[in-house]
Amino acid sequence: MVKLLMLDLDDTLLNDDLELSSINKATLIKAQKQGIKVALSSGRPTFAMEQLEEELELGKYGGYLISFNGAAIYDCKNKRTIFRVSLPKGALGKLYNISQRYNVYMQTYIENAIVATEYNKYTDIEGDITGMEIVVPIVYDDILEEEVTKVILLENPTMLKHLESKLAPFSEGYLSMTISKPFFLEFMNEGVDKGLALYKLCEHLGILTSEVIAFGDSYNDLPMLNKEAVSVAMGNSVDEVKSVCDYITDTNNNHGVSKFIEDRVFALGASFTAMENG
Repeated sequence: MVKLLMLDLDDTLLNDDLELSSINKATLIKAQKQGIKVALSSGRPTFAMEQLEEELELGKYGGYLISFNGAAIYDCKNKRTIFRVSLPKGALGKLYNISQRYNVYMQTYIENAIVATEYNKYTDIEGDITGMEIVVPIVYDDILEEEVTKVILLENPTMLKHLESKLAPFSEGYLSMTISKPFFLEFMNEGVDKGLALYKLCEHLGILTSEVIAFGDSYNDLPMLNKEAVSVAMGNSVDEVKSVCDYITDTNNNHGVSKFIEDRVFALGASFTAMENG
């Protein structure tokens, strides 16, 4: 029995124009009316998910926001954070030094702003996605002792894939490292990812992970798609995601989330199994 839908946002629930289609919205409202919980799971900060929370009426139906790639879970009905893990003390400074050594951009999040080492086209993309203000401190050292939840290194995809390999020994046993957008190399506390958030939310709700359907498209979705939940790859997913998922649906621009829920959940009475890749 399906009790929770866990949905990535960019390139999954949202189309390429970063919009929630009326079709996807109607299907998720219908699911919630039938008692199925909805959790939005994104690399975005919590603040940047609030508009979607309102559109989908998550407060009314008891939904959740999973932000910062799994580092925080927000209970929309009770308006409280039920789980949050910050980066280890000193990690922000170490990642800043790495950004300077390899000549890549860096950004983090403080309150409701993106704080970047300098203005750049990749942070501008993040600003457009999230609607958040971009701040560049005159002296970046001034914020290095702040408690933050996530840090991103930004550069062209080829450079970041190379850097991901170079930084594997640094991050192992210390930080979680993942690529979301091809130009975003993201860092959270060790062990933190969307898979951990899935477990934490299931524990909070008192449900089994096998009672969850998870939708995703990119590398940072892999931890939640590799769990016991029923996993659904978008038609536009990277190959690594398609290869591990139980099902493949239509693309984000063709309402793939809605099509899967209508065809597999509503039509089959919300009861079916994983491992029927199709």
